[in-house]
Amino acid sequence: AMGEQISLIETEKDLRELCQKYGIKFSQLIHITALSKSELYAMKSGNRNPTRESVLKVALAIGLTKEETNELLKLAKQKELYLRIPEDRVILTGLKNKMTIYEIEELLINYNLKLRLLDKK
Repeated sequence: AMGEQISLIETEKDLRELCQKYGIKFSQLIHITALSKSELYAMKSGNRNPTRESVLKVALAIGLTKEETNELLKLAKQKELYLRIPEDRVILTGLKNKMTIYEIEELLINYNLKLRLLDKK
């Protein structure tokens, strides 16, 4: 039914399946986002809520669609992507044009926006 809330990630298995669906290894996800396993597992429903930034990192690193990204944000009790927010506008543009997390990061830097998606250690 339409009214049902399908949550993308209920368990670690869901997170791994999402990675599989998009052809990214779970270890790569940790590497790209520089999030700890515990932060990644916080994406699970009902757990402590990850930051919006963390959710966006994961979504973009996996290569989720706009819908899936918003679903993930909702799940984390964070606001969905909103065109009026400059960072979000860059991300939405990136998602629409199927850009990689690296390309989106470059746009954020070019526009002098604070949000960073990649680890800069």
